[in-house]
Order: sequence, then C-alpha cells, then structure tokens
Amino acid sequence: MAGSGVTGALVYRGAWNASTNTPTLASGIGTKGDYYVVSVAGTTNLDGSNLWGVGDVAAFNGTIWQKLDGGSNEAFNGITVTTLT
Repeated sequence: MAGSGVTGALVYRGAWNASTNTPTLASGIGTKGDYYVVSVAGTTNLDGSNLWGVGDVAAFNGTIWQKLDGGSNEAFNGITVTTLT
C-alpha cells in the first residue's frame, strides 16, 4: 500500500544544475515533496538561498524551496592567491 495515507513524502526528481538553473526551478513554485540534488554548484537564487554546493538538496515544502546542506559550500571552481603576508 505504498503512498496510501502518506503525508510529507519526498519524491526525487533528479539532478539540478545550480549554475544554469537546469531544470528550471522558480521561487515559490513547485510540487510539495519534490526534491533535486545539486550536480553543479552555483548561485541561483531560490527562495532566498543562493549558494549551492554539489550534493546539496533543494526540496519544495508546498510554499518555498528549502536548502538542505549535503555537500561542499563552494560555488566556485577555483581560487588564486597572489600574495600572502
């Protein structure tokens, strides 16, 4: 009886590229319980969260997308340091 009377169930919808917002996610728009796992880090603003690392999760609670930390917090590919003192 899977799903019978179940509330608050999460449904995996696939990988999300937070750099290009693919597939397209929009603040306040979604289906309750849907979630995506970040495959490419980025800075897409989704209901106030804008720093996404690989492995993070974007989950829709019926009103907003919520960020669940699941990976690194780096939304960049590299850093160069030219001078240290």
